[in-house]
Amino acid sequence: MQHRETPLARSRSGLLPRLAPVLVVLALAASPAAAQITFSIDWHGPTNGLPDGAGNVPITEGDILEPPGYMPDLGPLGQPDIMVPAAALGLTGERVEVDALSFGYDGPAPHVAGTVSGHWWYSVDEYAFGLVEPGIAPYVYSEGVWGAMEGSADVFVDGKLPPGPLPPSIIGGPHTAAIDGNGFRGASGFAYRGTGLLEHNPPEAPPDLGDNLDALDADGLFPPLPGIFFSLDSGFVDPMTGVPNSGSAGAHGFAGGDVLLGGSGIAPVIYAPSHLLGLNQFAADVDDLDALALLENGIPGYQPSQFPHDWLNGATDMLLFSVRRGSAVIGQPDSIFGAPIAPGDVLTTPLPPAHGGLSAFPGIFIAAENLGLARNGPVHFGDDLDGLDVVPHPVYDRDQDSVEDAWAIASGAVPDCNRNGVPDGYDISSGASWDGNHNGIPDECEYLMGFYCTAKVNSLGCTPIIGAFGTASMTNPASFDVSVVNVVSNKPGIFFYGFAPAAIPFQGGWLCVQPPLKRMPPQSSSGVFPPSSCTGFYTVDMNARIQSGVDPFLFPGQIVFQQGWYRDPSSSSAGTGLSDAVGYTIAP
Repeated sequence: MQHRETPLARSRSGLLPRLAPVLVVLALAASPAAAQITFSIDWHGPTNGLPDGAGNVPITEGDILEPPGYMPDLGPLGQPDIMVPAAALGLTGERVEVDALSFGYDGPAPHVAGTVSGHWWYSVDEYAFGLVEPGIAPYVYSEGVWGAMEGSADVFVDGKLPPGPLPPSIIGGPHTAAIDGNGFRGASGFAYRGTGLLEHNPPEAPPDLGDNLDALDADGLFPPLPGIFFSLDSGFVDPMTGVPNSGSAGAHGFAGGDVLLGGSGIAPVIYAPSHLLGLNQFAADVDDLDALALLENGIPGYQPSQFPHDWLNGATDMLLFSVRRGSAVIGQPDSIFGAPIAPGDVLTTPLPPAHGGLSAFPGIFIAAENLGLARNGPVHFGDDLDGLDVVPHPVYDRDQDSVEDAWAIASGAVPDCNRNGVPDGYDISSGASWDGNHNGIPDECEYLMGFYCTAKVNSLGCTPIIGAFGTASMTNPASFDVSVVNVVSNKPGIFFYGFAPAAIPFQGGWLCVQPPLKRMPPQSSSGVFPPSSCTGFYTVDMNARIQSGVDPFLFPGQIVFQQGWYRDPSSSSAGTGLSDAVGYTIAP
């Protein structure tokens, strides 16, 4: 494994959020200069019930989480840490799903081009397939249901859209993925840093094989705060799955369209009732607020916006949101354009008739297409916008060029030859990448020959993917990790390597390394169990073997070809699985 980015020092322990009011937690958390990704997961993902990384406490869908060790990182990763437990939000019982989140300091949304900068950060669910053209991989289409089927655990960022309101369009907006779920190389070829969630997640009725990042705040914590703003889940039936949503809102006496305020360990209160947002006009709980970006003006209570951007004068609160697939308001004419509302739209409070409002429903502030989301998806439901934030400054700007790293890389402004979502210059200066020849290029880009051959689809329908992080070297003090993901969980497997490539039919797949083969010690794929899933993985530090001298054929200049093999008892051919392969040269 590459040398990790050093997490920011924090004085609080992993148990503090469970022992003190949330306002104390926030006072001890990151400073405004240190952005922090916080999120929740939905109720039917495999991470629910697993122990968190901070205090070994079972994770629930009502907890506010952060990446293990505070910052997103390359895999393998442990489970996320619980930053704020559901109980601190005043949530009790079994139905506690939090599906929208804000700390009240989001935005403001860009107003006039060149005066207020900012990016939209967002997440989608496992049914999202995105638009083909507007993104730069990895993006919604490459990671979604028609691509890698890993999009539901990822976080995406736009390419700095013009100020809203932006109407529906046949042309999508540029965007790219900024944060991964598991931090491993995915099917689109990138290994950007993750949050500790589990992938992949094909569309299916619950329970899911992978996780869905469901609520999002991307720009850090800024104490003091009046509390935490969030929304709970309605109980109507999801039209894609035929399964009712969790009903956590009704279980606590609220509607799924209400924005709540909590965080002191007592029952939450309504901050913005759904009717002020143009929701639940047909019945009490038929619309579910599914994403939230909020700029609280500091005046007690909620002051609804009367027209877009009036929040810049501080008299109103900026409250932007989406609605869940299946909400009654979907398909109704929005108040700004008169266009049918879709589950991928960023919405704002209804535009009053005095300001030209066309309906009593929410207004479309950023139409789904501008974020690269499809307005009409399978069975015409459209892509679901799950998590949302708008930030006026870069969340990750490691090379300090005042541009969001993910977008600077996607647009070609800075190089990222190792495709890990971090500018190459920062990789070298931070010690994450080795540059033994001092030419300004990470050595892994010069010594990694690439990935080749065809993996064997396993009994669960998943395609194993091999990845390699770091530089194979006789002297590099950092690790060189070779990993295989998307394998059947909790099954034994091995890595093997040789010194020439091959493509030999073998056990229903392909042997990609020419014998004789050197076999590594066996290991377990780990992952979620039971039931079997594609959350298993294997990883090995090849630099430990290279530098140990155990194999005299591993020397500088040697070209190595490596593949993974594992048990897959339900496979119809040989009961085994095979990954694709990687070739690399050992550096001095």
